[in-house]
Amino acid sequence: SDDCLHVAPRSLRGNSRAESWGKPRDWDSLHRRMLVSRACLLTSLSLAHVRGLNRLLFDAHELSGRTVRIPGEDRRAQHVNTILKRSPGDTLRVGLLDGAPTDSALLSAIEPDGSLIIELPAALDVCAPPPVPRVDLLLALPRPLQLERILPMVSQLGVGTLVLAGARKVELCYWGSHLFREIGGAERTRALLVDGLSQSGETAVPKVVRAKNFRRWCAHELDVLFPRNQVARVLAHPQRAGLPPHGRVRDIVEPPGGSAGGPSRMLIAVGPEGGWDEPDEIELLTHHGFTLITLGERVLRSDIAVVSLLTLAHDLVHTWSNRPTPSAESVATVAQPAEPDFASLV
Repeated sequence: SDDCLHVAPRSLRGNSRAESWGKPRDWDSLHRRMLVSRACLLTSLSLAHVRGLNRLLFDAHELSGRTVRIPGEDRRAQHVNTILKRSPGDTLRVGLLDGAPTDSALLSAIEPDGSLIIELPAALDVCAPPPVPRVDLLLALPRPLQLERILPMVSQLGVGTLVLAGARKVELCYWGSHLFREIGGAERTRALLVDGLSQSGETAVPKVVRAKNFRRWCAHELDVLFPRNQVARVLAHPQRAGLPPHGRVRDIVEPPGGSAGGPSRMLIAVGPEGGWDEPDEIELLTHHGFTLITLGERVLRSDIAVVSLLTLAHDLVHTWSNRPTPSAESVATVAQPAEPDFASLV
């Protein structure tokens, strides 16, 4: 075809990158079309990102008295001006990160450059701590790009503490991600979590803990962060053919010390894609009081498993306060399941 572009081998090309065999092409026109397509793509991605703001969240350093000023170039201001199309005198849904949210903040002024001046209600205790989600997540560190997708999902669904753990199937190079760099890593991680909170409308930022040496972390820090009598420890793993059937999330009972020592919680351990290493990591976690449960025989991607398990966990924890206190015998039965017989698979 005359429209086909036949490029010469690299060794036969001239100094000009536009030289080709066959019919010459209008490179200027092609370049212009590429620039227009790129601009349209970036605009659509930017607007999609802005549309995810269901509550305008701000840090303490942006608060002066009871007034918040958001610069015009900030995506939050662009959301109010471009998507919501609010005017001075309208109300906005805002919230202080790790503080109190409100649905009745006053947009007192919009400056010529698009900056917003927001006044908080006089009766609002801005610094009142928000309720912490009663579900925590222990996640074997996924690939860096996948972790970037998972972090907003985690904060949207609600997690009190996120533990990023090493595992046998976790590549060591994953710990070299830009999210773990000393300069800018913590800020980028927090920004991804805040994106999820802006979508859900909540203000409690999940606490992020690293457990690169997973075995040592289980031995020295697990009981400190997640006491056994207050936190139900759950280990998610695919159901293998030939093993006794695992339990389900709905089978987990409330910890016996939840009502006396504070709200009961649940810690869910989600392994790498393909599951935790068998039998070593399974035995390590069950030794530390984790109850083995499953979503079935399908091997799920980490993000799918996280979303599914967190949704089921929140639904169950919400019902715990309405259930009768379990007896010691029933707690012992669920908290110490029979050890899976991995030898039968060999």
